[in-house]
Amino acid sequence: GVISGTPTATGTSTFTVTLADSESPANTLHATFSIAISTASCPNNSTLNGNYAFISNGWSSSTTATSDAGSFVADGNGNLTQGLLDIADQGDAFAPKSGTFTGTYCVNSSNIATLNLKYAGALSGGNTFIAALDTSDKNGHIISYDASGVMVAGLLRQQTTAAFKTSSITGNYAFGLVGGDEIANRLGMAGQFTSNGTGTLTGEDDSDDLGSLQSSQTLTSSNFSIASTGRGTATITTNGGNFSFVFYVVSSTEMLMMEFDTTTPRILAGQVLQQSGTFTDASLSGTSVIELQSLGSTGSVPTATAGLLATNGISTYTISADRNQGGTTNTLSEAGTFSVASNGRVSLLPTGGGNTRILYLINANQAYAVGTNIGVDSGMIKPQSATSASGAYVGGSFPPVSVSVNEEIAAISGFGSGSLSATLDLNGTGGPVTQTDSWTYVTAPDGRVVLNHSGLQVGIIYVISGTKFVFLPASALDADPALIDFNQ
Repeated sequence: GVISGTPTATGTSTFTVTLADSESPANTLHATFSIAISTASCPNNSTLNGNYAFISNGWSSSTTATSDAGSFVADGNGNLTQGLLDIADQGDAFAPKSGTFTGTYCVNSSNIATLNLKYAGALSGGNTFIAALDTSDKNGHIISYDASGVMVAGLLRQQTTAAFKTSSITGNYAFGLVGGDEIANRLGMAGQFTSNGTGTLTGEDDSDDLGSLQSSQTLTSSNFSIASTGRGTATITTNGGNFSFVFYVVSSTEMLMMEFDTTTPRILAGQVLQQSGTFTDASLSGTSVIELQSLGSTGSVPTATAGLLATNGISTYTISADRNQGGTTNTLSEAGTFSVASNGRVSLLPTGGGNTRILYLINANQAYAVGTNIGVDSGMIKPQSATSASGAYVGGSFPPVSVSVNEEIAAISGFGSGSLSATLDLNGTGGPVTQTDSWTYVTAPDGRVVLNHSGLQVGIIYVISGTKFVFLPASALDADPALIDFNQ
């Protein structure tokens, strides 16, 4: 009773099935059937193929921060296996948990993937996530996408399994983390460490806890270890305490890092990248795109900032940026001085006073950033190598600064034609929603692109390279803004 095969073309085929019994003459019955072959609903499943690590953080309620990190194997045909997952959530009496999962996935023609996870081990139930996959390197961004009330966003990275050993993590690394303190106040951290390849980490970090600062803190660990699964652990001493972390290795130059401490209900999660070069003031020379999120000057208003950081390679800088503060869009103009330490730590000191920003350089003109303000600036700077975009892009939002901020995965096409079309997958307090939109745009020589809909400004883009840009919601309707990083 089975009809099977692999379709080679779309269309409808009609045929007749005849049933006959064993009598002579036979009694027969005829029935007409048809098979309709339509375009595959998951045509790009082969794009998600291999070992992947992911990390995300955000909120499980208005007063509880949450984060998760894990890994899985995708078979290129819609199946997830060998899933590992660590969850740290300030709810449930703060009991961080580790478990396993299996699942299925579907990648559409825009390289947007829906992942359905089924948990096991110490975890139960499951969740749905949605991810934007870059066509160039199969990395991307990921958000929660179901009615569970969990509101998280983060990174998805393809892993190099040959790096699944402690000795692969050798040299100097910078990191940027964000989350919530013990009572869910916004917390950001950036820093640097040196790994000797045998389990010892030494370095420095700066943290901002709702304006409470820990500057140039010593960071050490003597038990950093990576298992054959690519999951690593370490007890890190910093800021006057010992804290447990898990790491998921992406490659010898990248890891995803999350605090996983059973005694301290802090939430911190983010990315680690290997540093390159010798750092001097000349490491900041030229134009970078700066991306920051915070809770504004009062510590309660979702605020997103994107713009240009210009540095002269000697001692001075300027920032020219756009900022959305709770739906009010304005500009940020700042000038000041900077100094670069040999480990890549940078202080941006505004002329005439104001909030200092601390950078930890990854490469020249690329760094993680953390503020010293009550709203806790957190983000990155990235070197700008192009000022125009062309073709189609997919992207995902930064982790939400509060539970009121939607997570978003988006696909945009049409750059180079004067008008854009977009498909937006949003996860908000009402659950997941898919929307479509269209915009016109105007590009300035410096790579600042203004998007309009029916004559009204809806967003501002800063081009980073020919394959990357950052999107800032810039409308009074976007009272809870989040930056979105886009890639080809």
